Amino acid sequence: MAIETSMKSSAFGFLLAKLHFGQYAARVPSAVSVVWMALTGSMLAVIWRYIPVPQPKVFDRSLLEKYPPFQPKKMLKNMFVEKED
Repeated sequence: MAIETSMKSSAFGFLLAKLHFGQYAARVPSAVSVVWMALTGSMLAVIWRYIPVPQPKVFDRSLLEKYPPFQPKKMLKNMFVEKED
């Protein structure tokens, strides 16, 4: 259980394999994973840096009229005040 969970973190998986298994081959998957994550993470950061971010759309004020914000004090006041006929 601990080894499977640790494989989600490549460096921790490498450390566990180093401490608990005598064979060097047990360390290879985690070591490869560490290198792979470092390279792909760096490449994606460079690629995403040059992708433009679209400007946010203008807020539609008619939504406030259609769906007013929740006001608990006003709601409670309307619930508990006796209406006069």
